[in-house]
Amino acid sequence: ALENWVREFQQWAPDLKVALYHGAAKDRQHLRAQLLPNDQGIAPFDILVTSYNICISKADRVPFFKRFDFAYIVLDEAH
Repeated sequence: ALENWVREFQQWAPDLKVALYHGAAKDRQHLRAQLLPNDQGIAPFDILVTSYNICISKADRVPFFKRFDFAYIVLDEAH
């Protein structure tokens, strides 16, 4: 589960800021407002944990994910 990834990062890399982007569409809409980059283009997280299906969702991909310049995207093989 995605929550396990968050716990693992908290345990093994506690200095990194980890955000979980998941849930119902209305919940994600609220999260988007909190997780957008600031005026300098800096995101409030180092790692964003989400699912493959949300990554490819047009509702999330266009208004949210395209605002970031991700250095890496890692997909768990269990997707």
